[in-house]
Amino acid sequence: MNSLLAEVFGHLQLSKTQDAKLWNEELPLLARNLLAAEDQSVKPESFSFERSQIFSKERIKPEQMKKIQELAEKAQVKDDSPELKPFIREVPVRSTQINRSVPGWAAGAKLERTIGPLTRDDGRIVAVDLYRVVKLLGIYQQNSPLPVILFQAELSGKKQLNLPIEVKNNYKIYPGSVWVRCDLLASNAPADRYAGFSVKAGTIQLSQNPVLQNGKLVLGAQTGVQVSLSLNQTSASSFPKTKYGEDARKSVTQTPESFSFSFTGVSKAQIFTLGSGAASLYGQKFLFQQINKAPSYSNQLSRLLIPMAADQSMINPVTVESSLVKITESAGLKSAAWAIPAAELDVNNPLEVGGSGGFMIEGKPGLKFSWKNLEAKNLKLKNPIFLVDSDRIGLTDLEGEGEGAFQEFGHWMDELNTQGTSLSVFLGKKAALIYNSLAEGVEMVVCTVNATHHVDRPLLVSGLPVEIKTKDSLLVLAGSEEKNLLYFIDDNILWDNKLPFEKVPSFKSIALALENALFTLTPVNGAMIFGECDSEWKRIVKGQTFLVFGLMGYLPTLPDPYLANLGVLKRLSDKKGKKGIEGIISWLICQISQTPTAEEVDKVKVSFHFGLGSNQAQSSKNTEWATRSMSTSMVSESVLSSEVAKKAAKKAETNSPLPNYEERLDPHIAKYQHDHFALLDVSSNANQMGVSLGSPMMRRVTTGVAVGRGKNEVHIEPSENQLFGVEGMEVVVRGSAARLFMLPQVAWEPVFNLTPPGNNVQGDPPVFFNYYPNDGGPTRLANYHSGHVPLAPKPLVQYTLEEYKKDIKTAVDALFTLPFGLKALAELTHEKIRESEPPELKLIEPNFPNNLTGGIQIRAIAKDYGKDAIVGAGPDSPMFRGFTVQLANILGMNGVPNNSSTLGRSVTKIFNGEFFTDESTPEILKKRGVPLSQIDFTGYGASTFSNWLSPRAAIAETSQARFDLMLGRTGHEVIQVKSILYPWGIRVVRTITLFRTGSGYVFRTDSGWQAESDGLFDFTYKYIDKSKPTQGVDESGNTIYHTETVIPYKLHTGPIRGLFNVTNIQEDGNVAEYNEPKAIRIPINEYYVDEFGEWVQNKTGAEVTKDVILAAVWFDADIKIDHLVQGHRNGLTPSKKILGYVQLGPQGVTIPELNFQALLNLQGGSIGGDVDCVMDLNQSGQLMRITRFDISPSVSTSNNPNEPIFVAAARGNALLPKDGSWSVVQHETGTGEVTPLPTYIPIPIIREGLWKPGNPLENAVLNNKLLRIAHPKEILRDPVEDTINFGFLQTTATQKALFLTPSFRFGVKKLLSKTPPAFADAYRLMNSSSIFPNIGDGYSNLGKAVALVNGVDANGGAVAAFRMNSILDGGREVFELLDLKVKEQSGEIVDRGFKLLTGEANSLLNKAIAFDIPNIDPLYLVNMDSLKIYIEYKAKETKPNNNTYIDSKLNFDVDSFANDLKDTWKSRVNNVGMVVDLGSFKRLMTIKGNFDAQKGKESGYEGGPNNPNKLQGLPTPEIEFSEDLQPVIDLLQLLASMSTGNYAEVLKKGLQIAMSNAGEVWEYKFEATKEIPLVRFPPEDNLYNSPQCPLRLEAGLSLGVYFNAALKVTTDPTQLLPTAGAFIQFKGGLEVMCVTVGGATIYAIGAVELKLACDTKIGPSLLMKFGFGASISVGLPVIGNVSVTYMVGCEIYASSEVIAVTAFMLFKGHASLAGGLVSVTIYIEASGTVKRIGGSNGKTDCTASVTFGLDISICFVINISFEETWQESRQIA
Repeated sequence: MNSLLAEVFGHLQLSKTQDAKLWNEELPLLARNLLAAEDQSVKPESFSFERSQIFSKERIKPEQMKKIQELAEKAQVKDDSPELKPFIREVPVRSTQINRSVPGWAAGAKLERTIGPLTRDDGRIVAVDLYRVVKLLGIYQQNSPLPVILFQAELSGKKQLNLPIEVKNNYKIYPGSVWVRCDLLASNAPADRYAGFSVKAGTIQLSQNPVLQNGKLVLGAQTGVQVSLSLNQTSASSFPKTKYGEDARKSVTQTPESFSFSFTGVSKAQIFTLGSGAASLYGQKFLFQQINKAPSYSNQLSRLLIPMAADQSMINPVTVESSLVKITESAGLKSAAWAIPAAELDVNNPLEVGGSGGFMIEGKPGLKFSWKNLEAKNLKLKNPIFLVDSDRIGLTDLEGEGEGAFQEFGHWMDELNTQGTSLSVFLGKKAALIYNSLAEGVEMVVCTVNATHHVDRPLLVSGLPVEIKTKDSLLVLAGSEEKNLLYFIDDNILWDNKLPFEKVPSFKSIALALENALFTLTPVNGAMIFGECDSEWKRIVKGQTFLVFGLMGYLPTLPDPYLANLGVLKRLSDKKGKKGIEGIISWLICQISQTPTAEEVDKVKVSFHFGLGSNQAQSSKNTEWATRSMSTSMVSESVLSSEVAKKAAKKAETNSPLPNYEERLDPHIAKYQHDHFALLDVSSNANQMGVSLGSPMMRRVTTGVAVGRGKNEVHIEPSENQLFGVEGMEVVVRGSAARLFMLPQVAWEPVFNLTPPGNNVQGDPPVFFNYYPNDGGPTRLANYHSGHVPLAPKPLVQYTLEEYKKDIKTAVDALFTLPFGLKALAELTHEKIRESEPPELKLIEPNFPNNLTGGIQIRAIAKDYGKDAIVGAGPDSPMFRGFTVQLANILGMNGVPNNSSTLGRSVTKIFNGEFFTDESTPEILKKRGVPLSQIDFTGYGASTFSNWLSPRAAIAETSQARFDLMLGRTGHEVIQVKSILYPWGIRVVRTITLFRTGSGYVFRTDSGWQAESDGLFDFTYKYIDKSKPTQGVDESGNTIYHTETVIPYKLHTGPIRGLFNVTNIQEDGNVAEYNEPKAIRIPINEYYVDEFGEWVQNKTGAEVTKDVILAAVWFDADIKIDHLVQGHRNGLTPSKKILGYVQLGPQGVTIPELNFQALLNLQGGSIGGDVDCVMDLNQSGQLMRITRFDISPSVSTSNNPNEPIFVAAARGNALLPKDGSWSVVQHETGTGEVTPLPTYIPIPIIREGLWKPGNPLENAVLNNKLLRIAHPKEILRDPVEDTINFGFLQTTATQKALFLTPSFRFGVKKLLSKTPPAFADAYRLMNSSSIFPNIGDGYSNLGKAVALVNGVDANGGAVAAFRMNSILDGGREVFELLDLKVKEQSGEIVDRGFKLLTGEANSLLNKAIAFDIPNIDPLYLVNMDSLKIYIEYKAKETKPNNNTYIDSKLNFDVDSFANDLKDTWKSRVNNVGMVVDLGSFKRLMTIKGNFDAQKGKESGYEGGPNNPNKLQGLPTPEIEFSEDLQPVIDLLQLLASMSTGNYAEVLKKGLQIAMSNAGEVWEYKFEATKEIPLVRFPPEDNLYNSPQCPLRLEAGLSLGVYFNAALKVTTDPTQLLPTAGAFIQFKGGLEVMCVTVGGATIYAIGAVELKLACDTKIGPSLLMKFGFGASISVGLPVIGNVSVTYMVGCEIYASSEVIAVTAFMLFKGHASLAGGLVSVTIYIEASGTVKRIGGSNGKTDCTASVTFGLDISICFVINISFEETWQESRQIA
């Protein structure tokens, strides 16, 4: 809407009265209805000259443009629907036959109001017609999207507005408008045409109710409809008598008063009745009656024609009173009809009908027509059609014959041509005519003519004027009381003159020369005159003439020798060799303005303008000029295309190449670089200065796209308009599109690099010669001035400087190069965004004797744009607003780009991050500026001696930029940056220097990163808060603004005092770079530190982001660590290759805490270096070999992960006693698990104490804070699930003791801990699968371990085990656990050890103490249904009636240097019992006693004194059996009493214990077995073996328990698992004498073996074996004994997986001769076994075997033993 209002109303010639009414009343009404209207076709198609610079918004007066813009903004509230629908009419009369008069959608509509007439700058009369929109109800036929009739109905007794639609079969039509679809009555009518009727009343009767579908009344297919209308008569208006229109005022029209027709839901309409009508035409009266003839539709008239019978047969004009035209003769009447205008109606917003049409009277040939001063002949009318409406007469004949008729109009005449010019028109054989006479006093003739326009300008290069001859042009003569208008229009002359056989016109181009341009043109293609004639219609006295040429070539020129780069212009001019119409690249419009003067001559002005094509066929081909030339005009200064942002937002990869800065730069400078053409003067006259033409310079401000008006005062300029025109004989361009053009200001010569690049650092330049692909491109000085300037160097220099000086609201931008890959854009403006005074721009032209003047030299002087002064640092040197970028554009010696930069990777990232853009947001420019204080621009190169300094530079900022240039050659360049090294707080500086030597070569050196400070963890930075009072002025008079100092991190430096003598800092590209795009995000309205180091609020309207980038470096330093005793000098220990990260972004502030934390996590959670020294922990005597120091992230007391703190730690290995039983372990609080810590992993040493400037070790920290062996995360917080604790673990074969969380107080030679010692005996170890039992959180709950906190003395009194120390560890008091001892020999320390400080908490220093053991009853080692093995920490002596249990106690002590070896460590768990439940045998076996272990002694159950005290246990170890075994026990005791008589003592001594527990192994092995000796009766061997022995009996019992006993070694991994179990086994045999005969005896024999067992591997099992048979023994005196045995038996084995049944037979013979000196045994055994293995999917095997054996033994002579087995197995099922 803004563009439409500006186009129509921005170029008006208004009087003061018109102006006020237009802006205050009429335009607001138009704007409101424009917004509401959906159809915006409110303006006719433009002429070709209208799409040119003539009608650009730039030419609209600023005050007028401002009114239009305000009007558009106020009209933003849109109504539900429009009230009025506008159309801009460009002709004086309203007729659907005339283009630009009445639009198709308004045919027949009532004109509500007209704005105008208004006169445009080109002389045309325009008016805005407003038509009213009404609400109508529609009736629809079947399957039709458009209604067949629209009307206003009376619903519920009221006029229909927004009431609900009533469905009924009879509708009464409310007076007003009715629209009937034309094709309902006329079959040839388009479907979207509607005839309008103004009705007084009417009815619509339906044979049945319609259907309401989606708010529409839809007829049924068989529904009949009868429509009856009572029509209004259009009353004649009363107009005063005027010079024109008298015939229309005297005409009378009476249209039919009634009209009825019918139709159905699917059929066309049939007219029933039609009233009569009458009309008068030029004094002749006509009466009309209904006839039975089908209606038709006329495209020519845009009307529905309902034929009627006329009472006249001839058309005979009686009186023609027009002063403009004459109609003579007569003609026969061909036809007559009622003619109703038909509109292309918007059925959703129908218009109010303006009447009920008029009458069409069609005549036969015979009439003649002429207008004033038409000579030689009249126009013969062949097919005249008269339209007689109320107050209007229209005549149309498209087939008139006028050959021979002509007319000549005089045109301009001035002092250059006193003879004048003329327009000659000729009527052709076929001439179309449209004539209208309006009662309001307007007559208009429109006729097609041929013409010759005799002009005297413009002149061709031949000196002749252009030739203008047209065919079928349009001549418009319009007369009114005020003026006589003449329009002559032909916009396609070339096509009109095309030969019949040509597809496109051919022509010979012409040339037109100006002072600074040469045009190649087509002949005139468009000739248009908009003028006023004198009263006699003989001469055009005032007007605008437009001549349109096709522009085929434009060659800009300069007055002196020059070089040209025609760029886009050349490409467009060439058009790829195309000629003729296809060679047209644009249109050139010549405007000739004629203004009458008081003298006889006119004032004539000629101007040229560029524009687009005019005809539709060419428009698509000729848009390339505008598209290409304007493609960059709307590029914003801060917002790029989404595609560029998407490419740049990709996160940088580790060690990725430098970004393509040139690609990122291009969108920001595109509006400067994309020249349509450039001209460079090569003479000394303009000193090699040039000009170029580009897109207009625009700034996006709050009120829209503006040109050259400064802030808050804008000049709207459309991008589609052309940029230059002609003033006089010069091509002038818009000042904002013209640039001063110079060669590159600095030569980028080859550079010899003396400094090798960093290790795999991509972006550092290679050594030796570095080359550049070019010198960076031309220099351009662009301005934002809104005027016009000739396109030549000197005028443009003068214009640029003068306009900058006098117009403080405009600016000048300078795009230029600096040395070796640097490009800058300096913005010189008077806005004083930061400067106290604007930068200077002036011309330096020194004068010398003999009229010698210096060349053109433009000097730009910067002002105080940079940072302001703070406490301790002054302001920046003067600098320009804008931006600067260092390109990565070096070519190797082979000429191939290598993605390196002259400044190197890190310096480039810092420099570009400060002065250009962040890597992740290349679309957003930094505002830091150009680090340059002054520069002189010339055509021969730039000169400057600028040494820009930034004293405030500190973190990732540039501190110096020095440029020494002389006419484009670099003498010296220095770029210095400063930053900080993480995590040490080392301030570093790096300097890149380029210098020219006497040889002319330029060399480059890189200082590398150099330390400016020690590593004292100082990360402070400063910023300015201008909202607070200033702090005085410095010695130079600079205001010192309020300075805030920020300590960004909470850092506990612990035992690390700092890093000193930092040297050899080297970047390493092999180590991951930390790059987090948009890591810092500042929401809208939040405060932050900007690039000028100021505390500001984000008022950008978008989120502000900053990248965090850090590069890895290695360096050497001396580390100061507290209390070193070895490997140091003066407290400093050397370290090589320390890791650090230098900050490359953001600038001026440190990285956020979370990014610092992420940086450390990038390196596994810490960053540090290696050392080799020994530290005395807080001078406690505990030594640690320090191998590393580092910084790690930690958490605060609240444990909030978003509030990290940081901890410095020394790490190493504790020097523990040499006996090897001590190690370091770690404990996870969340799981309670204790795991070994490999020796290669150092343990951390930390100490609480926040960093202060200088990082001193204050006495308050030294004396009141513990030095702790603890994870850095535990510096402040209470233990949580992820807490990791460290501890010292003492390991022996049978127990372990853990001293967790060791800490040390300054000067106290004791090991302290906030947790008590934890002890695990053999059984607790067996119950654990790790190096130590689970100890819970280690504080409130030690899990299955024994907390050595309290105990009893010898009298049973309760005592505290350890003394408490008042110093706190995390809010807890600490225990004094171990005394730190040393062993000396010859005055030297040879070993260090510990002494347990038990009992010292007792005031009597009672050393003797037994620790309490918590009663975990029972402590299960194995807990299965069939097997349970558990421990009871209580026991009772086996005495009659004794049911008193005694709780277990622990006797534990450590003394590394005790005199007796066994006293170095010892432990004794008193009163403990191991119980075994096997199947149904509950408490099958109970082993109880005192489990004793000490240095140098085998562990086992032992007894104590017979009368033990409270510190001692059971006097003897005991074993108890289940009551189920009592009969067996009694039998064995009976047999024993019959044999040895002391069996109980045997039982006491038969228990064997074996245990394995090495320090580095945490799979514990325990085995306890009780083997009851075999009992034989008779007990004597000679009696037992005697053949005469009547009874032989033997029996035995064994039982046992094992834990983690090793299984047999096998290749099956499943059998390598440890196991646990218990068993009981009984063996017995019986031989009974049956018969004895002399020396021979026969015995009946029997044997049995029974074993019950359960194992965690195979589960419960049973083995039962029995047999019976006979044995014959023969005793031969002297010779010996001989026996033969025969036995059969069965063996059964059953477990969860296997069932086996075996039957066997045994034959054995034995002979013992010579008193046993000779022994012979022969045996044969045969067996068969059936074994079932597995479950339902298992198998059954059958095995048969036979074994033969032979043993022969002769004492001291021979010993033969032989056995052979034959066996075969088969699977049988």
